Amino acid sequence: MNFRNRWWYDIGAGYDVNQKLNLSLYYEEYRAVVTTVNNARDLFFTALFKPTSEIRGSGSLLVGLSNGAPNYGLTAGLSYRF
Repeated sequence: MNFRNRWWYDIGAGYDVNQKLNLSLYYEEYRAVVTTVNNARDLFFTALFKPTSEIRGSGSLLVGLSNGAPNYGLTAGLSYRF
C-alpha cells in the first residue's frame, strides 16, 4: 500500500455579532493518506458564546462535501475559568 504525505488547509471568516457571540464559517480540505480514499472536504460552522469573562460555550457543525468526509459532525463545549 502506498502512503502519501498528509496536508490540509482551511479558509474562512468570522463575525462578532456582539461582544459575547462570534460566528465563523470555514471550508476545509484534508488530503487522504492512501490513494484509494477521496480527500475529505467539508464546511465547518462554529459559534463561541462568552456570557461572562469566566464562562465560555462553544458549538460546531460539520457538513461533509466529499465521500472522504463524514456526512455530519456536531460538537459542543462549556468551560469555566477561575
